[in-house]
Amino acid sequence: MQVGGRELRAITHAMAARTPAQGVRLPAVRVGTGTAADYAAQDVHGKAVVVDGMAMPPKVLAAERAGAAACTFANRDEHAHEMIVSGIWESPTPMRR
Repeated sequence: MQVGGRELRAITHAMAARTPAQGVRLPAVRVGTGTAADYAAQDVHGKAVVVDGMAMPPKVLAAERAGAAACTFANRDEHAHEMIVSGIWESPTPMRR
């Protein structure tokens, strides 16, 4: 991932939308932890939001509802965490085969 010409370590989370091979260029808006108040304070429609913390389905849903086109999660942990950003996730059972 590049931000301001600087290369940053990043991963794509499971269940995230695919981007074109050439990537996307969007203006980025920092939205703190991504609360309703954070989104109410600024227009994020069609922009990439930068959210503090780990990627989680409720955070992605809040960004989507606010009109954001993309989410980047800034996690200060030294480890890259493989997260799932879909609220729909289940394991197969004998009844669901």
